[in-house]
Amino acid sequence: LAEANATIAKLKQLNIEPWIISGDHHRVVKALGQQLGITKVMGNVLPSQKAQKVKELQACNGFNFYQF
Repeated sequence: LAEANATIAKLKQLNIEPWIISGDHHRVVKALGQQLGITKVMGNVLPSQKAQKVKELQACNGFNFYQF
């Protein structure tokens, strides 16, 4: 968790706003986001829906996708 927090802090310093897009229940994803300092989360997203969600975000606000 400490390593993840450090990585997320570095991303934020680079003006990269991290998101979590997960198939887990939204409450679980939100709790994980809170632990990691990530406020942008989507839960209950099926694997087949994830690419579409990324495209929607890209269209809305210049979202860039990085998978770690």
